[in-house]
Amino acid sequence: MKMRALASSEQIEGPLASTLERRLVVVSGKGGTGKSTAAAALAVLAARSGKATLLVFTDGRADAAPLFGADDPGYRETQVEKGLHLLTTSFSGVLEDFVRSAIPISFVASQILGSSTFRYFTRATPGLPDVLLLGKVRQILQRTRSRAGLPKYDVVILDAPATGHALSLLALPRTLLETIPGGPLRGLAADLDALLSDPRKAALVLVAEPSELAARETEEMEDGAQERAGIASTLLLVNRIGRGGRTEVLPRLSLPTIRVSEMSGPPDRAFLGAFVDQLLGKPAAPLGHPAPGPGGARAPRIPFALDEALATERLLVLVGPGGVGKTTLAAACGLAAARKGRRVLVMTVDPARRLVQALGLSGMADHPVEVTGRGIPPGGQLRAMQIDPAATFDRLLKRIAPEDAGRRIRANPLYSGLVHSLPGVTEYMGVEALAEHSKNPDIDLIVLDTPPAARGLDFLSAPRRMVELLENDALRWFLRSDSLLNRALSGTARGAAAILRVADKALGFGFLSDLAEFFRVFDGLYDGFAGRSRATADELSHARFVVATSPDATALATSATLVQALLDGGKRPSLLINRCPSSGPPPGLAPVLDRLPTLVFPESGALSADLPSELAFRIAEASVTPAASGRSQDRR
Repeated sequence: MKMRALASSEQIEGPLASTLERRLVVVSGKGGTGKSTAAAALAVLAARSGKATLLVFTDGRADAAPLFGADDPGYRETQVEKGLHLLTTSFSGVLEDFVRSAIPISFVASQILGSSTFRYFTRATPGLPDVLLLGKVRQILQRTRSRAGLPKYDVVILDAPATGHALSLLALPRTLLETIPGGPLRGLAADLDALLSDPRKAALVLVAEPSELAARETEEMEDGAQERAGIASTLLLVNRIGRGGRTEVLPRLSLPTIRVSEMSGPPDRAFLGAFVDQLLGKPAAPLGHPAPGPGGARAPRIPFALDEALATERLLVLVGPGGVGKTTLAAACGLAAARKGRRVLVMTVDPARRLVQALGLSGMADHPVEVTGRGIPPGGQLRAMQIDPAATFDRLLKRIAPEDAGRRIRANPLYSGLVHSLPGVTEYMGVEALAEHSKNPDIDLIVLDTPPAARGLDFLSAPRRMVELLENDALRWFLRSDSLLNRALSGTARGAAAILRVADKALGFGFLSDLAEFFRVFDGLYDGFAGRSRATADELSHARFVVATSPDATALATSATLVQALLDGGKRPSLLINRCPSSGPPPGLAPVLDRLPTLVFPESGALSADLPSELAFRIAEASVTPAASGRSQDRR
């Protein structure tokens, strides 16, 4: 499929056209709804209509690059079609851009960037990678392509993270304005807030699918984005209409809506072209890729006895791409284990409210809340909680900090912003919450639901990052430059600490100094933090990992990357393929997936409220038969 100009009969009109008139279009949705494909299709339409367009991928990977027949472009603007460039952001790239733009003296900038301590500290600082990402977007929008001052790109399409993290990302400028007194970062935050809250310049496009959880999450995203970030939603794309023959549940939003029918096939140019056609109102055309059916299905090479794992394990961790039903599966695992008489806590560190919605709970459930479920015998118990960083942090302070230290921490101006709003804090507080409950003698099993894809791996590495941060000699010197400690440090550590101070002054952050003051009130508590982080890392090293995925080609590719990362880290993953059109795994699995113990669940027509119970019965059935079947429909 070659890029072509739009024919006169297919010109972009109405809300779609007005959305693409903005300089910045942010695309987000529940994980797995096809938001990256939607972002790519919008970029194609913008370029076809004559706009110089840049499609920016976040999270360090370009999920939609194969749609253009291209590899991940990495951190460089790469042209894939006339008028259309791709860019994959990376932390190291955006950090270097920010430092070199703020410090025009190349030698000083190079010394700062060459410091591993500086790079580590900035990477570990909650929220900073995300604000630098937004800073890169601002820089792109400010660039010109001619002496007349015409912008290099007429429109930037930002393929943002899934809803939970995207909301924190978009709200970040206002969070920083409340916590940073001055300097380049505050100026950047002010510019970004002005951009996002200007309806003439920025728009949010929401992507959903016709399921209850996706619909509710989309509604919350629309409200939260307007309230916390000031950005207006202008368009709703409901993808995968007709999927699995399920009853449609659409978001209750007063937004112009485009419905996109379910399509099957690999993520290639033909698939992207068919998606673009549907945005223009054309009917979905067959792609020549038949959907996999029951014929030819085979049993997994190594069956995965999930039911047995739920009866014996102490910690079960679910990871996987978004949109595969991972959170519902976590709820089902908890219910299946409770039906065996075990006392189970299902815990999620995903900022989205999927778990409480899947279990029919209200509110945040920031402490273990008992869930009633059919079939739980006496002695069995199911509880659920969604980690609230602020509530977890407050419980931590009450448990480990003297009363005076707790008051000083809460009085610090960074406290509210750090624990309530900055991206990354949920992962750190998730470590604390896991440590808080993992030794509870009244809990037999913890089922841990992690954020989608790479965010889940970030959580799994959080205990190690916490220990490294707290034991960093240069950071300790930066926080407490008393002469005894200073003399005890090596010359290398003193030099690294000095670079931190130079960076703070030269960049005008003010942020590192304020953050140091925040950390300084924890003096005497670091050993406790580090000890719990080590204990949590040890718990995770003995956990059973389940990679949840679906037959979708993109989900399987992401899952293969996740599995390899887990194997490289010495973990023992198993594979759970959800929503299969057949009773066996899809053909052509990547070797790294095909070698895993595997359990397959067919597509279910159950309502969202009934699905955890339905899947819990399937887990029990799978311990009797090699492949799960749909016979449990009448057991809810």
